Amino acid sequence: MPDPTELQNLLRELEKLDCGTIEAQFGGRYPILTKKRPGDIVMADGDGNIVEGNYPVEATAFYIHARIHDGNPRAKVVLHTHMPYATALTSIQDGRIEMCTQNAFRYWGRVAYDDKYAGVALSNDEGERMCRAMGDKDILFLRNHGVIVSGPTVAQAYDDLYYLERAAMVQ
Repeated sequence: MPDPTELQNLLRELEKLDCGTIEAQFGGRYPILTKKRPGDIVMADGDGNIVEGNYPVEATAFYIHARIHDGNPRAKVVLHTHMPYATALTSIQDGRIEMCTQNAFRYWGRVAYDDKYAGVALSNDEGERMCRAMGDKDILFLRNHGVIVSGPTVAQAYDDLYYLERAAMVQ
């Protein structure tokens, strides 16, 4: 499990960015946090069965996050968000992060784009399709929806998420 203090700090910052689901994989189990407080963490196994916690696993969170973890061993932490500026880029024709600022340069060669995103992920097939679209990249822009940022640690994934939104702001 992540350090509770690290989760508290992350939650304070994510609230400012209008983020969705926080999810990470630890030893084949998935702590999924969708309610914005560390006490709301739900532990699920690889099939979405609750192992610990008091809430049901939100289906779309599980189908997206678990499939990305399974298909990309580097993705220990997966953040799925609907931040306003990055999401705006997903909603315009040919929306891409342009390598035009210092914040954007850090993403050179690290971003994939899913221009075929078809809506709410309610099956393993859709999660696997997203994982394939992400390939070996750390970041996936979902057409007309939002972004997924993955990383080896909570801190690294959040750092990428924060500066991705900053890069999108100047476009």
